[in-house]
Amino acid sequence: MNPNVNEEDTKYCFNCRRNIPLVNHVMHTAYCHRNLKLCMKCDEPFLTSEYEEHQKTMHSVIFCDACSETLEAIDLESHKLNDCRHRMQTCKYCEIDVEAFSLPAHTDVCSSRTELCKSCGQFIMLKYLALHQESHERKELLNAAKPVLDDSPSSLAAYPPLIKKVPNIAVTARPTTRTTSMPTLRLHEPIMTNNRVTPPVKRNNDQPQINTHSNNDNTHKDPKKNMPIVDTPSGNN
Repeated sequence: MNPNVNEEDTKYCFNCRRNIPLVNHVMHTAYCHRNLKLCMKCDEPFLTSEYEEHQKTMHSVIFCDACSETLEAIDLESHKLNDCRHRMQTCKYCEIDVEAFSLPAHTDVCSSRTELCKSCGQFIMLKYLALHQESHERKELLNAAKPVLDDSPSSLAAYPPLIKKVPNIAVTARPTTRTTSMPTLRLHEPIMTNNRVTPPVKRNNDQPQINTHSNNDNTHKDPKKNMPIVDTPSGNN
């Protein structure tokens, strides 16, 4: 379509999905429906004579020759570059090309190899070597930021002068006295004695029972039972 044509002077063609100028829309519609056919998958118009060939070459279902996955022919190139499990990928540690499905296992083994650090002379695993070298770089930056002490005036000016503290002789230390405190006696508290209370003896069945009642208990008994018996003369004598 001519870019100089205003959109208000165009009309949309539903067959080829294009905006056609109004002056050519009638002729275009007759030609388009007779000679063009829209591919619904590509959303592009093709000549009617080429439409069948386009469907076979671009949208027919095929198999990937590497992984045997089914897909459309138009997606085969993208599949081999990005999705095929047998595509070749480069290991970032040894720079050897391996298949994509075996790359994780290869990387795990390859990154566990050790390499000599040129800064400290230690053997470091390859997967940690980059972080190890960064730690050396940070240490070098910190050491470079520290000033170097020497006898030059500029070096000594970076540090304040040391002031020696002299103890005050006029203040004498007082001897410390240790006092002992006596325990206070509480008047209102009962005084504990060493008098022990003997518990009552438990009587066994074999021991005789001892009467512990006093003689005063007899006064409470019946006086008739305690009176002496006196023989009196009978009347026949």
